Amino acid sequence: METTMNDFKNLIQIEWKQDKVLRCDGILFANGDIILMNCVTLVSPDSGAICSRVSPFARSTVASVLEFHPDSWSYVTSLDSHDNPDSNERFICGEGSQGSEGFFASCNLEMGTMNWVAYFWLSNPFIQIRGKAGYIHVTSSYNHIWTFPIKHPEQVTVLCKN
Repeated sequence: METTMNDFKNLIQIEWKQDKVLRCDGILFANGDIILMNCVTLVSPDSGAICSRVSPFARSTVASVLEFHPDSWSYVTSLDSHDNPDSNERFICGEGSQGSEGFFASCNLEMGTMNWVAYFWLSNPFIQIRGKAGYIHVTSSYNHIWTFPIKHPEQVTVLCKN
């Protein structure tokens, strides 16, 4: 029997309810689309300061990722949340199971379903969320501030504070 896109949409929500997200640098949307992100952590040879750079580089689907890596789900732990009743969203951030990963998600405030989730292998955990006028600012344990435009999370920017 062939797997349909609705099956993948359901799988995404089932995994989310079990505290799991797709383990790939990028943003997974509830419809199964993925925007793959290039995420690089740079270390200054002079000062040892650490900084992250992110940018979108391709589109894919959860079906494609799971075709090649069927065990691509990672457990996550929530560390902070922020409710935005005006948009009926709850924003959640936290860490992955390996310690170096961070995730940030937009969820339906009433139903708890995931709208989209950003996951980065080397961001370090995201530990704090603050919202402001169409943007969500998420602070990593590196003390970097990741700014996500709510409507276009792939346009994320990172401010490194070292």
